[in-house]
Amino acid sequence: MSYFELPKSRRERCPFSDNVAGRVTERGTRCAVVAETELTLTFVAPRRQHHGRLLVISKRHVPTLLDLTDREAAAIMRDTRRAALAVTKAFKPDGLTIYQNNGVGAGHEIPHVHMHVVPRYHDDDGAIPRKGPVIAYEERAEVAARIKQFVT
Repeated sequence: MSYFELPKSRRERCPFSDNVAGRVTERGTRCAVVAETELTLTFVAPRRQHHGRLLVISKRHVPTLLDLTDREAAAIMRDTRRAALAVTKAFKPDGLTIYQNNGVGAGHEIPHVHMHVVPRYHDDDGAIPRKGPVIAYEERAEVAARIKQFVT
């Protein structure tokens, strides 16, 4: 396996592809959508790590940034910027961390390309936890509604 290859998932279906299709994931998680375009889907991250954390994914199932077309890559970056602007207006964080992992060596866990948009606050110690409990759909839907009003 090369550096950028991802191991076969323990899941039968890709949860992000389920989100794109509007399905509940194999593990029972519903997607709280913030924005959708022809090529991307932006939603509230299901795990509690930072309040208002968003994921911007390609609608087409591809594992890494290296697998995107130029058009898809441009759309993801454009929509990541839009998500960052909206979450900043909605929650007024002290800063943002925006990142994307490629390959197992980089901590890539779900083999579907995605950008993280993480609101940051002076009291959050600067760390990004690897895991967190799943946030109830209703709470994620409230966060999505708050952010949606600022999406352009």
